[in-house]
Amino acid sequence: MNYGKQLLLFTCILFSSLFIKNVLADAESPHIKKISFIDLSSSPKAFLIYDELLGLKERPGSFQFEQIHVVYMWAAWGGSTLNTGTGNVNDKRPVKNYSDLPPLDYLSNNGYLDDAGMQQQGGYGDTAGLTKDYNGLIAVDFESWPRFDSKDFKAAKQGALTVPSKTMLETMEKISMTINVLKEAYPNAKIGWYDLTGGYPVSGFPNVNDQTLAAWEKINDLYADIIEKIDVLMPSLYVSRTRGDRKTRLSFDDYLKKIEMIIAEQRRLAPNKPVIAFVSPHIMDEYPQLLPLNEWETAIEQYKALLDGVVLWSKHKPKFSHAEMKPYIDLLR
Repeated sequence: MNYGKQLLLFTCILFSSLFIKNVLADAESPHIKKISFIDLSSSPKAFLIYDELLGLKERPGSFQFEQIHVVYMWAAWGGSTLNTGTGNVNDKRPVKNYSDLPPLDYLSNNGYLDDAGMQQQGGYGDTAGLTKDYNGLIAVDFESWPRFDSKDFKAAKQGALTVPSKTMLETMEKISMTINVLKEAYPNAKIGWYDLTGGYPVSGFPNVNDQTLAAWEKINDLYADIIEKIDVLMPSLYVSRTRGDRKTRLSFDDYLKKIEMIIAEQRRLAPNKPVIAFVSPHIMDEYPQLLPLNEWETAIEQYKALLDGVVLWSKHKPKFSHAEMKPYIDLLR
């Protein structure tokens, strides 16, 4: 073999070795480990998009997204009044505290879970009602049942919360009953619960210490039986320009890091369940201000990399047009 061929062979071997070394180094990097809950070996799955843009003037939207029905607490219990369960639709009393409401079981006996009832309580006339063979997604948005209280969180930070507290047990019972009723009424539907294991405890991100993170995980672990009952995990990933104190500014990079943490927690809790997050192109603490399109595009890249889908949500007022939303929808395609 002449000198030129020997040099060429040596060069090929050298570059091959460097390439393999770099690939192995990347695979062992902290960033890859950080998102190791993503199965990169599996074939790409469809990214699901659901429309709950309540402020859109043209309802239902013409974006042809997946079916979803969101059960809002205020709508399920008739707004500011509560059906007493006597069978008389006019026999109601004011609701002073939503957290005191009973489970959903009595609603099935008072017309709320039949086709007409679910159509009525859909919120803004944007649903066609549900029938028993409905096989889309039902998202339950009952935010007033406290998952834990301040005493629970303090105990969790101190490592003293080993079993659910009274507050947690009461909420677990109500959630469990609600899921059972919905699954009986709509056996083919997929049930998700809004922000069940979400990131409220880390709302001060990035000023969150390991003790706080451990407490958040502990409380979520105690909800294991509820997580097992639902079909989909549905964290809230809305963009905010401020942290939990509503004063300290939050950069967009901080937002991206925070949602990666929240999504990783969902994957830890239920690695075999889909994670479909509530998101919005609006800035929640500057509503109805829309995100700059370049930030929305970056957020979508993150959503598609880490989630199975999103629910596009907006407040019902003020209204906005299809044309205003179209550039944001186009980036999701």
